[in-house]
Amino acid sequence: MTDKDLQYALDAGIINVTSIQSIIEMTRRKELLNKHPYKIWNGTDGKWHTYLPDEKKGRIPRKRNTKEEIEDVVIEYWRTVEENPTIKELFYKWNNNLVDKGLIKTNTSCRNESCFKRHFAEFGEKRIRDTDLDMWVEFLEEQVPKYGLSAKSFGGLKTIAKGILKLSKRKRYIDFTAQEVIEELILPKNCFYRKHKNDEEEVYTVDETALIMDYCKDNRDVWADCISLIFVTGMRVGEAVALKHDDLDPKNLCIKVHATESRRKDDNGVIRTFIQDSTKTEAGCRTVVLPKKYQYLLTSLWWGSSNSEFVFEFKGKRIHTNAVRKKLARVCKQIGVPYKPPHKIRKTFCSILLDNNISSSFITSQMGHTDISTSEIFYHKNRNSEMEKVEILSSISEFAN
Repeated sequence: MTDKDLQYALDAGIINVTSIQSIIEMTRRKELLNKHPYKIWNGTDGKWHTYLPDEKKGRIPRKRNTKEEIEDVVIEYWRTVEENPTIKELFYKWNNNLVDKGLIKTNTSCRNESCFKRHFAEFGEKRIRDTDLDMWVEFLEEQVPKYGLSAKSFGGLKTIAKGILKLSKRKRYIDFTAQEVIEELILPKNCFYRKHKNDEEEVYTVDETALIMDYCKDNRDVWADCISLIFVTGMRVGEAVALKHDDLDPKNLCIKVHATESRRKDDNGVIRTFIQDSTKTEAGCRTVVLPKKYQYLLTSLWWGSSNSEFVFEFKGKRIHTNAVRKKLARVCKQIGVPYKPPHKIRKTFCSILLDNNISSSFITSQMGHTDISTSEIFYHKNRNSEMEKVEILSSISEFAN
């Protein structure tokens, strides 16, 4: 029936508004009853029984004198769920929607979920219509001292809160906005936790780099070669384990980087790794080069992977980033060097380029950064040991005499 037909029926008195409302309500009741996962039955006590879902107990029993009364209980429950969902339900709807639309990657989704579970364990069980602006402001403000959050960590929490609130506002569950909540926050800069990291914690020193590279060269295997390649190219570890034979060009000492290892949940909710045919950022799709000294490494990797899908494989299967991290930890322990994760190798490589006054365009191209400020602010660290710093200072003529 078209809108025109409906209007004609109303004007002609064939049907009336009350009849239409009754039909709509009956249809709505049927839809809500069909959603109910538990059966409704007449018990031996003469009463009508069913169960309602419960977050803590799984399900809880309910009974009424008549079938209509128990159906009313069921309908009221599901109407409340639909029209007043919990903050937890809204979070998963928001987060999953971003993944489905390709707006965030699985790694980001997993980080969002971990952050939500940490901070919203109790608050997340509240129904959205039962909250107000003051409750959200108070909740967010108390998270900073409670968990000793840094500004960066709080930024992640704030992103989740804004996502939930924007969705809630769009669905008309609340009458305040995410921006209003953020503007009400009173969080001075000095309230955030600041962890000072020494440069030696952020990069491998000159001596440490030499020790690791020598060990990997003298004890070559697929994982050691992967570590060596990261040291001399600045690639991300996920990019390295995603390399294929055709990506290598030993003649021109270059490698095409266009994929990375990522993670996603399977149908059972288990996180699986897979190769994503794109890099972390748009600038990440690039061609990196190697120093001439390491042509032997690239050549051997090219020949060694000629019959394999991936460059770094063991017993016919691609190695994963976690395996490279564990190998690096074992190497560091073996040679007595403090372990730092593979991303610190990337910072080490970038620091070497900056220390040697390499052009900005080359650094951003090799690193896969969009602009040089990222490299200079977050990746440039002092790699000299304390004694080397003493020697540098002592070599200045004003201090030498």
